[in-house]
Amino acid sequence: MIDKSQEYAYAGIPTFFKSDYGTVTELPGYDIGVFGVPTDTAASNRIGARLGPAAIRRASAFYNPQTYFKKETAIDMYQNQKVIDIDHPSILDLGDVTVYPLDLKKTLLSIESFMFDAGKLAFPVILGGDHSVTYPLVKGLVRGLKEKEKTGNIGIIHFDSHPDIWESYVTHEDVWHGSPFRNLLEDGIIKGENLVTVGDRSLLADYEYEYMNRHGVKLYSISDVWERGMTAVMEEAVSYLDAHCDGIYVSIDIDVMDPAYAPGTGTPAPGGLTPREMIQAVNIICNSKRLVGIDLVEVAPDFDPSECTANLAAFILHRFFILYKGFRKG
Repeated sequence: MIDKSQEYAYAGIPTFFKSDYGTVTELPGYDIGVFGVPTDTAASNRIGARLGPAAIRRASAFYNPQTYFKKETAIDMYQNQKVIDIDHPSILDLGDVTVYPLDLKKTLLSIESFMFDAGKLAFPVILGGDHSVTYPLVKGLVRGLKEKEKTGNIGIIHFDSHPDIWESYVTHEDVWHGSPFRNLLEDGIIKGENLVTVGDRSLLADYEYEYMNRHGVKLYSISDVWERGMTAVMEEAVSYLDAHCDGIYVSIDIDVMDPAYAPGTGTPAPGGLTPREMIQAVNIICNSKRLVGIDLVEVAPDFDPSECTANLAAFILHRFFILYKGFRKG
């Protein structure tokens, strides 16, 4: 058996954070179950997010907990030299969900079924894939929570440059990467007042804006973040969801970031979040004890030969892993 503590980031098998690799049946005893969803057939612009899971895994190798993390206290320079307790959660890489590029409905059922099984046994972390995957992921997670914990009242913190509440686009109908939250609302999987959207910088039609208001979606646009600051925005959002929901799911579309920092995505939009603002957001979210899952989607590595997009995605997830202390074991 190879000692991973003696292995450099560029060596070895690129599992997520150089974690163990296994099946769903092996999840009990692990804190986190991570899996990829390599699909982008529901994307409306530049395809390539199907390659996202592999790229994020490769980037995450640098943060191998057996070399990068120390199981002891550390001084966090991102939080004014705050002393934090480092105890990296145990992770099992479950590989990728089976997808069917010519059959979207079959792909959606495959994703939902996999999440239903995995989400009951450990804290799920999902690597996209285009943003359409959040729809079946949340459906599967809520079904599993209702079965196991008799509750499905979850809130969602949605980081994105777009609201993803559109109904259709050209030949994309019903389910595409611009509709996951509309689908969840229309199916009654989540309540509108439990959906928080952060970083939107799209141009909405009046009826689209009215749709969000009618459903009670809490929108913090990019201008809200600029004017109020990310810390104030996230403290308000997390406090609200903690008081009104039994669990909080975090969905991060990497295009919420300014393309200067994350060019490798399908629909880049100027004027987005900076890494500093995302770090501030994660710091606040990790004060909650109600997280039930995370997805990070829309990394399209072929549009970023520098690999900084995948590296940023891996870094965002590593911040969750070293700061959050409430990972739910099966």
